Amino acid sequence: MFRRKAEHHDMADVNVYTAKRLNDMAGSLGELARACTDELSAGQGLTKEDGIAAMQTAAAMVCAGCNKCNIYSSQEQENNYYLYYLIRSFEQKGNLDYGDMPRMFLETCKHRDEYVDQLNRSLGKATMNLAWKNRFLESRDAVIIQFKELAVILEEFSHQMEKAVDITQDKADAVEKEFKRRHIIIEKMLILEYENHQKEAFLTMRTGNGRCVTAKEAAELLEEAMDENEWCVAHDGRNLITKQPATIRFVEKGRYRMSEDCSLIRANQGHSIPVDVELKETKPPKVLYHGTAERFLPSIMTQGLKSMSRLYVHLSGDYETAVKVGKRHGKPVVLSVDTERMMRDGAVFYRSENGVWLTGPVESKYLEIMDRE
Repeated sequence: MFRRKAEHHDMADVNVYTAKRLNDMAGSLGELARACTDELSAGQGLTKEDGIAAMQTAAAMVCAGCNKCNIYSSQEQENNYYLYYLIRSFEQKGNLDYGDMPRMFLETCKHRDEYVDQLNRSLGKATMNLAWKNRFLESRDAVIIQFKELAVILEEFSHQMEKAVDITQDKADAVEKEFKRRHIIIEKMLILEYENHQKEAFLTMRTGNGRCVTAKEAAELLEEAMDENEWCVAHDGRNLITKQPATIRFVEKGRYRMSEDCSLIRANQGHSIPVDVELKETKPPKVLYHGTAERFLPSIMTQGLKSMSRLYVHLSGDYETAVKVGKRHGKPVVLSVDTERMMRDGAVFYRSENGVWLTGPVESKYLEIMDRE
């Protein structure tokens, strides 16, 4: 998979294997996200079954053997209009009263107060269960989104590794010479250059004089040897070089990019996997846009926009892009964000290289529903 300028060590082969494993993981995560999405329930309200169960419970608790009004048995029929009316009425008002009950029931039932009370309690329990179910589905939706994002990230990393060029031979002499000045012995070396021209180095090394050297100092030596951009130690790397050999990963500093509609992720601009990026505070236009799915609206209009697994809330500079973002998650809805009011209240905004706007949590009072396609 790697295009090499020369055969050099077997570390490149390890990264070929890693690229394949990353691609496999991306495929698995994508399949998992699709499987979860397929299982999502479309219904968000009480169902006919919930209504029948509530009436059945009320009948068992109150009516005993009485069936004068025939109210329960008639509701078991398919497509019964009154049952649907009863459910919708409860959802709108939060309780049922005599005005919602059939005339025959009011004229014949001797326990109508008890029956209506029990019916309200049963429908209230069903509504509470529905609320927990919807909350679970919202949480699952958030996990699905993370799966999809992680799948895209892994695919991109896999693609980068496959296209990487091994430039070790071109740089080895200069790097070894610079490190030898500080009594650091390099035992193995792999330097890769990716499609975006960013470089990454894996150095297995130890000190030759028994002293310790910090990985940050080693990054500065690498910078001198490469005579190019700044280098830093990978966030998951070691901090110290000792007389015991160890492999440390160094990364050339550079900005990654995300596509405007967030469909292609190069790395992080306030994303779920943190990397070192430079963001400058920028004054936004008076209105920005956020694309989402219709099923998320109740939660958003109550709790506002949250960064979830990301470091920032992502906003779009134009309506069309927000629609594209919303379509990724379901039936799209576009929200306008009153940035002028947010800034008066102390909010801070950033703008990435390619135009994605970033900010902290957005309260619902700054949001307005624009459109539902």
